Amino acid sequence: MTISIATFAIWPLVEPWVDLLTQEGPVAAQAVSYLKWNILAIPFTLISMIMAGCMNGAGATMYNMIIMGSATWFIRLPLAWLLGHEILQDAEGIWIAMLCSQVIQSALLLYTYHFRDWQKFAMIKERKTVTKGNFNGARI
Repeated sequence: MTISIATFAIWPLVEPWVDLLTQEGPVAAQAVSYLKWNILAIPFTLISMIMAGCMNGAGATMYNMIIMGSATWFIRLPLAWLLGHEILQDAEGIWIAMLCSQVIQSALLLYTYHFRDWQKFAMIKERKTVTKGNFNGARI
């Protein structure tokens, strides 16, 4: 939550910061557009990172692969092409597609975290004892 609040606090500073980096009008306009759409995506990126981290830590990596892969291949890329090349005919369409895929990805990860049985991957059924090598019966 703190990172999201801090991210939105920098919203009014985007243009002055971009002005420090470039004096080229078209470059500055694209940088401002990119940063503003990415600032909007930060809360969804954080949700994705946290939920995916929980499931990865438990070993439920297949959920992440399917959700993140699908969000990229079936939402972000086609939508980026449609918005960027066909509808808006500008890079801003690509940034919008990135935001849309982040929203859907985070929603699916949040749904999976709350309603799917991903925790079953964290259960250890039995511990094995190592008897060979330098471990001399150490438990793992």
